[in-house]
This record gives sequence, structure tokens and C-alpha cells, in this order.
Amino acid sequence: MNIWRSFLLVAVLYLLGGLLVGMYMGGSHDLELRPLHTHLNLLGFVMMTLFALVYRQFPQMECGRMAPIHFWLYQVGVLGMLLALLGVAWRLAGEDMLAPLRGASEGLVVLGVMVFGLCVWRNAR
Repeated sequence: MNIWRSFLLVAVLYLLGGLLVGMYMGGSHDLELRPLHTHLNLLGFVMMTLFALVYRQFPQMECGRMAPIHFWLYQVGVLGMLLALLGVAWRLAGEDMLAPLRGASEGLVVLGVMVFGLCVWRNAR
């Protein structure tokens, strides 16, 4: 599995989603989806592109189980955060109802980044 390629392909999907949400907000003058738009672009496109570039530049980081664990923790975490933000924006559920989903998702993202940090630390020596 080429982790860098997986991160890059998913990053492009998030970029497209972020652009579409931004176009919707610009056309409708409704900025309620601003947190979703920001997270799509920053956590979805920018961070995943950076992960892809690091894994591409340092292919030895892909060996073992750490890179796939990083990939899946980050994917599930970001998707959960985006769903929680969308639910609040569309008033599908109150902020309090989605706080556990958002909190657990944020924890997965942080855990994924910690695994990435461990991969960097192990291979930067």
C-alpha cells in the first residue's frame, strides 16, 4: 500500500469538497458552513497533502504497520469531525448531542498525528 498515494488521493477529494462548500457559501451569502469549509481544507487537503509529501520523500517510513494505522486513524477522525460540524451547521442535532462524536473524532486525529510523529522520530535518527 502506497500511503503517500492514498493520502494524496483523499486530499484531492477533500479539496474538491472544500471548494464546493466555499462556492455554496459565496453564492448563498450563508456563512454557517464556515467551520466545515475550514476543516475540509485544512485537515482534509493541507494536512493530508503534507503527510503524502513526507511519506513520498521518506519511503522508509511506510514500512511496518505504523503508516496504515496513521492513515486510518486520521481518516476516521477527520470524517467524524466533519460529520459533527455538518450536523451542527444543518441543525440536525444540537451542539451538546454531537460533542461526544466531535471529541472522539478529535482524539482519533490527535492519535493519528502522534503515530505519524513516532514514524518521523523513528526514521529521522
